[in-house]
Amino acid sequence: MDNLGNELQNAIRALEQVSEHAEAHSDVVYELLDQLYQQKVDLVNASPHTATPNYKAAAEAMRTAAFKVKAAQRDKNHLADALRTVSDATGKLNRLLDHAT
Repeated sequence: MDNLGNELQNAIRALEQVSEHAEAHSDVVYELLDQLYQQKVDLVNASPHTATPNYKAAAEAMRTAAFKVKAAQRDKNHLADALRTVSDATGKLNRLLDHAT
């Protein structure tokens, strides 16, 4: 969980920072933050096996999501795409958590 947990925390931090200037996207940002906070708790409780394809896919998706949100901090024109990427990453993490329980 360590790698995925770190990537998840990076995505949360990036979204928290962008939330201050999200304007038209603020509802989506806060909804995604709520999902990520819950997934962080669920991930700790589930302790999924790190070698599974779902784990690797979730970790990579969360890494990409954090990267895109950080890029959107510099260029707000990319925020909508970054938020779609975060949403996709939460879906992959949900799949992992569904199979871990």
